[in-house]
Amino acid sequence: MWQNWEGLPRPIYEIKEERFKHGRKLYDKIPIPWQSTPGFNEKSLLQLNHELENRVYLEHLCAYCGIKIKENEEVIRWTTQELNKDIVLSDSHPFHLECMRQARIYCPHMVNTTDNEYIIGEYSKILYNTKDHIEVI
Repeated sequence: MWQNWEGLPRPIYEIKEERFKHGRKLYDKIPIPWQSTPGFNEKSLLQLNHELENRVYLEHLCAYCGIKIKENEEVIRWTTQELNKDIVLSDSHPFHLECMRQARIYCPHMVNTTDNEYIIGEYSKILYNTKDHIEVI
């Protein structure tokens, strides 16, 4: 049911056991981002679907909902993602505004971020990290 489900609301993954990440309890039910697969291992509740991850870049999709981002659409991008072995590259690709709002609630890596770690602006400008028409939120 969750595979290739595009748009919002996202399908829900129910966590059966108590889990903590970054010092806080995770929600019992979490939305499944489009480029992820439910099922956890010792490091993560969700697994990255590499085929869908690649499509995010090739097809200009939002990694959270899987819907194409328009060239002039206002989007938001996480700019300070820590580089580590658990990195999900599409977390720093532009998201739709509502998708990022939800990701910041449920994503254990984004939950403790601050507004100044994100930029919003036109997709074509943020995609290539230019400074024209970008405001810090």
